[in-house]
Amino acid sequence: MIDEPEAPHVAHGKSGIVWLDLSLAVAVLVLSAASLLTAQHTGHTMEKLVEENSRLVRANATPVLQFFTGNVGDDDRAISLSVANVGTGTARVISFEIEKDGVPQHDPFDLIDYQPHPEEQDYVPTRPVAGSYFPAGETRQFLTWRYPNGAVSRAKWNAFDSARTRLRVTACYCSVLGECWVAHLAADQPQPVKACMPRDDTDFRESPAVARR
Repeated sequence: MIDEPEAPHVAHGKSGIVWLDLSLAVAVLVLSAASLLTAQHTGHTMEKLVEENSRLVRANATPVLQFFTGNVGDDDRAISLSVANVGTGTARVISFEIEKDGVPQHDPFDLIDYQPHPEEQDYVPTRPVAGSYFPAGETRQFLTWRYPNGAVSRAKWNAFDSARTRLRVTACYCSVLGECWVAHLAADQPQPVKACMPRDDTDFRESPAVARR
């Protein structure tokens, strides 16, 4: 008994037509490559979106402090020293230093070189800067000295009026996101730092006695 020859075995998924099977394989490879490229492009796009969103959040929470001084009050002559937050986020001021002619100043009355005179009475309001928060858009006058009545105090006032433009201010402050900078609060670019630390030895502090009589 003679067995009939077996029919040619066709692999599963193949048509048996060489050119058609080759075309299908190439099409599958092209589709796989296209899917891979699409996934990579989507991943890069998402990374860019996350980066842009992070940059936007930082931009909306970045404080920029600036120092101002003037000698004209609302209704009279008055020397004022102010710090303004011209940025977009709240600033947490950790340290605040003032140098006059290269010498660190710790006390407002030492800064203005004010000494009480028996026949003169002056009131010099002060406010703290270090260890406080500055919301965006806030301007804080931390020292105000109205033009005195007495001749001795007026001489001191005029001397400080000439010296105030030479003051050098340095502050270290942080945003609510924990990013920190140190700057001279002028037109300089704030320099990023890892952290800010209080400097009790050099910080300019509000005087406990706001007036010396």
